[in-house]
Amino acid sequence: MADSPQILMDERQAMAIDARASQLNGATQRENLGLAIKHDSVATIRKVGEDLVFTPDQLAFVISEIKKCRKDIVYFANTYFRIIGDGGLQVIKLYPKQEEMLRAMQKESRLIVLAPRQVGKSTTYSIYFLWQTIFFPDKRIAIASDAAAKAEEILARIKLAYEYLPKEIKPAVTAYSTKQIAFDNNSEIRAFATGGNSLAGFSCVTGDTKVTIADDFGGIWYTDIDKVESIANSSIPVNTNGMDELTMKKYNFVYKTINTINGKEYTGVHSTDDLNDGYLGSGRAIKAAIEKYGPECFTKSIVKMCENRQEALKLEEQLVDQSYVDREDTYNLVIGGGDAPVRFGEDNGFYGKHHDEKTRERMKKAKAEYWSSHTSKLIGYNFSEDDDVVVDGVRYNSINDMSIKLKIWQTPNIMELLLRDGNGFVNSDRQEQLKIEYEQYLNDKEVRHQHHVEAIRARCKDPEYRKKLSNSLKGKSHWWQDKVNKNPEKIRKMAEKHRGMKRSEEAKKHMSEARRKFFNEKGGSVSNKGKILITNLITREHQYISKDQPIPEGWGRGLCKS
Repeated sequence: MADSPQILMDERQAMAIDARASQLNGATQRENLGLAIKHDSVATIRKVGEDLVFTPDQLAFVISEIKKCRKDIVYFANTYFRIIGDGGLQVIKLYPKQEEMLRAMQKESRLIVLAPRQVGKSTTYSIYFLWQTIFFPDKRIAIASDAAAKAEEILARIKLAYEYLPKEIKPAVTAYSTKQIAFDNNSEIRAFATGGNSLAGFSCVTGDTKVTIADDFGGIWYTDIDKVESIANSSIPVNTNGMDELTMKKYNFVYKTINTINGKEYTGVHSTDDLNDGYLGSGRAIKAAIEKYGPECFTKSIVKMCENRQEALKLEEQLVDQSYVDREDTYNLVIGGGDAPVRFGEDNGFYGKHHDEKTRERMKKAKAEYWSSHTSKLIGYNFSEDDDVVVDGVRYNSINDMSIKLKIWQTPNIMELLLRDGNGFVNSDRQEQLKIEYEQYLNDKEVRHQHHVEAIRARCKDPEYRKKLSNSLKGKSHWWQDKVNKNPEKIRKMAEKHRGMKRSEEAKKHMSEARRKFFNEKGGSVSNKGKILITNLITREHQYISKDQPIPEGWGRGLCKS
């Protein structure tokens, strides 16, 4: 027989062998039949194509043993998994907690183990990894550690146990090294050192793995990984013959998502072609709750299946009213019945109201100030609002006019749009100048910095801005002012402590070098010896001049406080 445990036979033979296997169970039958299922006395690996020959009874017993090991991981470990212990090479004797851990790993797809060091966790993991890969096809296991040697040491334990397994139950090997062991059933174990790209190209995720997806439109899914691509494609709004894609979905319904931890709920509308797409809802509150508690703590149920999306929205409007939104046990932030919280006409809270003249003037002025600085002074481009621009065949009076109508606010985006083929200034000279300035802006960090500095300086020279800044800082102290010692008693004690103290020669040398360095960078002399201080009587500016120089007109000697 070739490639055990993958055995080829017809249905009749399989039924006969299964019947015989149910009768052949236990050590007595094994001994009587002279079966070869026993530990190899030397370490061996099974090669691809290696044939094994059995009598019908032996074959039945082999199949029975494989089924038993596949069904019960603890039986497999206590019967066949070998380790090097105090007495040398021996079959492991599991502790009760190790058995409990293995059964939990066999039953659960996600498991957290709280255990101290040196209690056999790595050995328990080794048993589970080997059991998964030899009895189940298409398994991919990554052992990752901060050091490659640690991961390889765990893999070495697995390889040791595999080498001493009975040849009848172990699959053939297709790859065998210190970092990898792969079997002919397409299962594989690899050892890695943790790092940015250490697992690149090696996926251990299977199709039944659950993942959480949040799209650009606020929707949240908790679904199988093999559905990610279809969800990503379907979550993008697409117009087809004037109809939104959502209205063309097969299923439209109102659903309710409930947090199983605190009982809070979210009600919404969903349109989809897959009832099991894992959609949980959309919005800031429900998203924050899912991030906090985890998607597995939420359940979704369908309230009512509807004929179309419009019908579902009407039902949502009835269920999610203001009283529902105001409840403490709901995640809904706005009333239902619409695909967006924007309200028009009578539904808008400002409907029928008007801004007063003073408010309109203030808004108009703020808008003008924003655009005059945002598209010119702030970045440093020499634009004129009189220059017309053309974008996609439409002519605009200015850059500001185009930006407002197209709702494009970021200057780099505006520049890229104007530099596309067919777009730009009507004036060809201005368009060429724009190309030069934009290339310079992109490639020269100093130019970008200078533009930014000039914009800030221009803003700071604005009297209104300076006044506003001054008013905002009134009554506020600088951070260092709070650290100044103002306690007279502390000041006196500090003065007494330092009275008579002198700086060391090394300290004087450091101070001298620092002072010399400062004046070399800023210009001027290190010493003020032979100079006098003068003050501008109008600007209150101070500077030193040689005592032989005459004092300029409008300046006074000293600080001139009076």
